[in-house]
Amino acid sequence: EYFFVKNNGLIPAQISFIKAKLRILRHGEMCEKIIKECSEKLQLNYEEARERVERYFAELQYFLSVEYEANMELISLIPVFNLYEEFWKIYTNTDILPPQYISENAQVDHSIISEGAEIYGEVYSSVIGAGVVIESGAVVRDSIIMKNAVIGKNTKVERSIIAENVKIGDNVTVNCGEDKPSKYDAKIYSGGLVTIGENSYIPNNVAIGKNVAILGTTVPEDYPNGFLDSGEYIIKAGDAR
Repeated sequence: EYFFVKNNGLIPAQISFIKAKLRILRHGEMCEKIIKECSEKLQLNYEEARERVERYFAELQYFLSVEYEANMELISLIPVFNLYEEFWKIYTNTDILPPQYISENAQVDHSIISEGAEIYGEVYSSVIGAGVVIESGAVVRDSIIMKNAVIGKNTKVERSIIAENVKIGDNVTVNCGEDKPSKYDAKIYSGGLVTIGENSYIPNNVAIGKNVAILGTTVPEDYPNGFLDSGEYIIKAGDAR
């Protein structure tokens, strides 16, 4: 559980809080406790467990410091790291992907659209990963949509972080209703953000409140009266696809 956020693709809403927590965990008795539990659960000797734990910490630190913050900074009005500098061009080694496709009826503003993405709906102030599909009628605002996710027709996504390979059905509303604290962890899942972990599935015709965390293949029955209230969570790690 120490590494739940990273391993299951759920991204914390409060980056600064997680960084502070990591600094505490990496030193003293707590770190020794984590190493001991890792050794017992994975049947590793102390040195192997220590190296495994350090690698986990390093991955988390990199993710928090580079991936999340960098992505959001790139769409600021004057980004700290300017990808569009005329006199300092950036060349990267990427997968061979088709170019972005933005349909004639689509709307895109103040956003980054990666290779292979297909935009048929509307995207505002968001980062869209490679291979993402935004279906017609869908609206995405102030969100990060990661690689190969699909946002269904007439679905509304606002202030959300959607991990890789997530499929959100048609006529879904993500981030609505009143603000309530998270029942899973109010210190982490806050700020009104919705986080959906990798390989998760959201069925058609449901609504999701604020400060919600979801992981796994969900079904309509998981949403009472078609609505997952603010602060609730669904964790189906074993079912994630």
